[in-house]
Amino acid sequence: MVPVTPFQTTKEFFVKEALRNYLDDTQEYYEVQKRSNAEDRNLITLEELERALEL
Repeated sequence: MVPVTPFQTTKEFFVKEALRNYLDDTQEYYEVQKRSNAEDRNLITLEELERALEL
């Protein structure tokens, strides 16, 4: 491994960061899918939201 100075980053860093971001996004996607298919989801219309926020 090549030593890294404070102003240099390695390819390994960028690959790890990209993989970490991909895994986070994938996890969020599956969580959204699970929630959207849940029987007990609580959805409101845009009009109901606007009334609740007094817009």
